[in-house]
Amino acid sequence: MIGHQNRIEGSLNSLYGMFNQLQGNQNTVDGDKNTLNGSKNTLTGNQNNITGNKNSINGISNIIQGSQNEIQGKVNEVQGNLNSIIGDINSLYGSSNNIAGQSNTVAGSQNIINGSKNILEGNSNVVEGSTNLASGSQNSITGLSNGVKGSNNTLKGNNNLSLGDLNKLIGGVNAVKGS
Repeated sequence: MIGHQNRIEGSLNSLYGMFNQLQGNQNTVDGDKNTLNGSKNTLTGNQNNITGNKNSINGISNIIQGSQNEIQGKVNEVQGNLNSIIGDINSLYGSSNNIAGQSNTVAGSQNIINGSKNILEGNSNVVEGSTNLASGSQNSITGLSNGVKGSNNTLKGNNNLSLGDLNKLIGGVNAVKGS
């Protein structure tokens, strides 16, 4: 279907356009400013609202709620668990997610983050990269020029900063401040 401002319910549809509302599974959507509810859908576009699980999303400034989604793009807001995100300047809220990119904001626990200039708030996360900032406890951070605030964190690399108690730093030229 090609058009704007349509309301579609069902599965296995192909939709091209803007301002459409689609509810169903295994649909293909190409366009901007659409609302999509369902699972196993493929979406390419910008400024869309997506709710559901196991969707494949590629675009900019999308809002995604759900689990086990694969997301590529930037300036997306993602809420949920077990998502895979590749891109920059994304906001992620949830746990057990995989994130690769730069300048992302992550809030949650048990996330895996690869990249630089990311901001992390939460516990039991794994971070690899440089110039990342983390707050929380039991985080593991590997790389250069990272900063952590909290307790029971592990930093591996050089030029790292630790603020808090019971943190472990492995590497050279690190700064530590505890209580």
